[in-house]
Amino acid sequence: MQKISQENQIDSRHSSIDTGLGLLDPPVMPGKHLRSRINLYAAIAGILWSLVVGLTAYLNIHQHRGGALEMARQVAEAYFRKDQAFRFWGAKHGGVYVPVTEETPPNEYLTNIPEREILTPSGRRLTLMNPAYMMRQINEDFAELYGSAAHLTSLMPLDPDNTPDPWERKALLMFEKGAEVVTEVVGEGEDQTLRLMRPMMVSRPCLKCHESQGYREGDVRGGLSVSLPLSQFQTHTAEHELTMVLSYGLFWLLGMGVITLIARRGSRVANEREQSQAKLIGAHNYTREVISSLGEGLYGVDHEGKLVFLNPAGERILGWKEEELVGRSVHNAIHHTHEDGDLYPKEECPLLQVLGTGMAYASDEDYFVRKDGSLFPVSYISTPIYDGNRVSGAVMAFEDITERRGDEARIRHLAHHDPLTSLPNRALLLELLAHGVAQAKRYGHSIAVLFVDLDDFILINDTLGHSLGDELLLQVSGRLRELIREPDILARQGGDEFIVMICNQPSLHGAAGGDETMTFTEHALTICERLLQAFERPFTLQDSELTLSAYSGPS
Repeated sequence: MQKISQENQIDSRHSSIDTGLGLLDPPVMPGKHLRSRINLYAAIAGILWSLVVGLTAYLNIHQHRGGALEMARQVAEAYFRKDQAFRFWGAKHGGVYVPVTEETPPNEYLTNIPEREILTPSGRRLTLMNPAYMMRQINEDFAELYGSAAHLTSLMPLDPDNTPDPWERKALLMFEKGAEVVTEVVGEGEDQTLRLMRPMMVSRPCLKCHESQGYREGDVRGGLSVSLPLSQFQTHTAEHELTMVLSYGLFWLLGMGVITLIARRGSRVANEREQSQAKLIGAHNYTREVISSLGEGLYGVDHEGKLVFLNPAGERILGWKEEELVGRSVHNAIHHTHEDGDLYPKEECPLLQVLGTGMAYASDEDYFVRKDGSLFPVSYISTPIYDGNRVSGAVMAFEDITERRGDEARIRHLAHHDPLTSLPNRALLLELLAHGVAQAKRYGHSIAVLFVDLDDFILINDTLGHSLGDELLLQVSGRLRELIREPDILARQGGDEFIVMICNQPSLHGAAGGDETMTFTEHALTICERLLQAFERPFTLQDSELTLSAYSGPS
């Protein structure tokens, strides 16, 4: 039972009751207030929806930007490790001798290194490239290939080309204080660059070139600075952010559309309710002829629950004449009951509760009793009527939903049963089989599934026609039904295929007429044999007998 707020149903209690015509008259229609509330709730929902979508979009975009920046930082770290690998390799081998060329002249800052230049037996002049010289030349020659720029620098560089810029100097000073890495985004717009710098520590091979500068093993000698343009990452980020904005925009529009549709539908329902209430219990200018023309049942009661009027539709539904019920207690005459027919106790009677609480009720789960004593399902809404601050009565609109219940039952049946034989179909069989397997696992039982397939049924269909084929299937299903006992299940999977699910329960063997000492497997095989034996007797079609064979076995 649905309980409806009194505030939503009746805002004004200035009404009257006309006991002569049975007209109940709250002048202020609840639909107006319901519509106002719907509009208010729709506006609040729209604002909240906009905030949620906007905040979510902002957080995701912010997170994506952070992810792009983190990716750029990892790329910069990879470039740093690449340069470090060159440096460690060169230091490990004490440098590399290469031919002296215009692009690779002898390093003037390595004059203190013995054998800075050597002459090969063949007369080739070679010069020593230390790790710093190697890395500087690699970074100068292949910066475009890597898409980044690297710079080896120090606070005390041997080569002026290694002099740090202001940002690098700041980073080097931070290394002196213990920092392990310095990362910063510099520039604006498309010129933004990620700068990353890590310290380079003096190792033993480094002392060959730098011991004269006063460095000791483990000292911070300088750092390797990597500059990575962010434009390539920003382009991808901008494209993705545009997609995200469009997606969230469409999502927001969809949500606003749903809210608008719900609000409009709610307003339409409120309008319909307002019009219906105005026609049913509106004002003094509504006549008994209007009430009599209603297609649904309608009755009104006074503050004691005694019937004041019953419209013709209500007479037709209940089997009572209005004059037979006027002045009688509706609770005793019409009987609001549960589905099993038990009468509501008087203190729980929905109609009397409306009179006692002043709050409306609605239900489509209760039953009424006709004059002849028959029960029928009913959908109703009961609304209290006020005279000042006092509940002076109530009006109930109701309709017989037997046909609707029947339609729902038929739909449920068609969804789970074969339309020809009314046997469980494949969908229901799968549900029953899943339940049977679960029960078998839980209680340690067994189940068996047998497959029954008719031989040459297609030939019979083609020869005799589908009508006789359907008649044959009906006879087959009827004969198989006779062999199946609870809790076993016979289902039609489709065409000429039938499925039998055999359940093993303590009373199964005796119920099936078998030996109680028989194993479940033997019992299943026995049923399989009986199913096949059912086809030994001929079937009768149009005064002719037809012998049919079938295959049966585990599925």
